[in-house]
Amino acid sequence: AIFLEAASMLISSSLHTSFVTVFKFWPNLADFISAFIIYKFLIKTKTKPVNAALWSTFFLLNPISIIISSAHGQIDSITSLFVLLSIFTLTIYPKKLLIYLSALFLGLAIAFKPNPAILIPLFILYRKINMRQRITYLIVVLVPLLIFMIPFLGQNPNLVIFKMLSYSGVNDLSYAAILRGIWYQNNALTTLPLSSELLNASKFIFATAAFSLILLFAGGKHLIKASLAIYLLFLSVYFGIGSQYLVWVIPLAILAKDKMVFWYSFFGLFALLGFYLFFGPDILLGKLNFILPYQTKNIYLYFLGNLVLWIFSLVWLKKIIRSYIKDNFMAFGQIRKMLVYFSFTLFTFSLIPMLYLIIELFKLYGR
Repeated sequence: AIFLEAASMLISSSLHTSFVTVFKFWPNLADFISAFIIYKFLIKTKTKPVNAALWSTFFLLNPISIIISSAHGQIDSITSLFVLLSIFTLTIYPKKLLIYLSALFLGLAIAFKPNPAILIPLFILYRKINMRQRITYLIVVLVPLLIFMIPFLGQNPNLVIFKMLSYSGVNDLSYAAILRGIWYQNNALTTLPLSSELLNASKFIFATAAFSLILLFAGGKHLIKASLAIYLLFLSVYFGIGSQYLVWVIPLAILAKDKMVFWYSFFGLFALLGFYLFFGPDILLGKLNFILPYQTKNIYLYFLGNLVLWIFSLVWLKKIIRSYIKDNFMAFGQIRKMLVYFSFTLFTFSLIPMLYLIIELFKLYGR
């Protein structure tokens, strides 16, 4: 992303225009290319051209994508584009050599933003390939990241690695936003006590739940649904959710032709409007902005929008998992079944620290 920023600065200087204008061009371009990739993928999977065009248009005109790419100028759509290319290559073309092209695309996605790294196990275990090929796939995934990191590793490798591993996101959306909305009612403060403790607890919850989903989906033919489930899990249980993370779900849901994405887009827009109107109306409205930030009337939209979106994301995730278990679980071997049961039990116990912290938070609220 830093290389893209540097290139945008050079281009903006040579064209005598603003850096923001040039930099926002890239995520919008990525959205247009993604719409084309979605159309081609759906055509390849025997979808009628008119339906494929409608799905592609829905992605292109999706309000969440437009806000994040055009208004906010975040680059998550570039990452999503490379994830789409990786899925397209891995699932449509059977040639083994193209498996590594898929790995390269996935590696480029991670080089821009690290969130697709949580999908790596699903991609490695998707195809029926031998262990050597799986290891090679993983190495190819890591190559782009290592190449782009070389200039920075040469200056201060310990700091670079620490920053990468310690980045935890921001608690702007999901249940963190719900708790912040409740806390604001008590003292008009947006800073939530115990945030770092809640974040650490959520990391453990996500790790155990993701392990369960990987055990459940590994080796199946539902790479897209599995990846969608992992992203929905992240948005549902992780504490450090930023506004731009909402776009991760949309292209995967459209590839799967999951109509739940229509409701997700509506509720997600509701949550984003609350977030931007309260914290940064200038980001949403630009030069047309006439709204002051941190107005109490907008905290209610922020709270309710995130409450509805969070509940809906959990319901959607449950629906995907339940459908997959119904169709596939009985075909699992006994050992795999036991591992799945064990992992879900571990996930249940991982919720205890989070529940304890939320109870402590409400005790503080009562004071």
